[in-house]
Amino acid sequence: MKDIVIKGSSVYRELWILAACYVIANIVNLIAIVSYNAPWMELLTMQGYVIVLSFFLYLVLGFIRSIYRFIFCKRKK
Repeated sequence: MKDIVIKGSSVYRELWILAACYVIANIVNLIAIVSYNAPWMELLTMQGYVIVLSFFLYLVLGFIRSIYRFIFCKRKK
């Protein structure tokens, strides 16, 4: 059985993408707090939802990236 080797640069790139999804989810939370005039404490208390939203964004982005690779990138033989 062959071992799967993941390059360090790929792991680093995926961590940056996940961090960007977390920042985007926090921005969405901030916009919701401002638009509904909610207390600023919700910025901290809603971190569970922010984390779930960031993983959801990461999965959607991964799905879009895989479709892009399937359609536009040709395999090397």
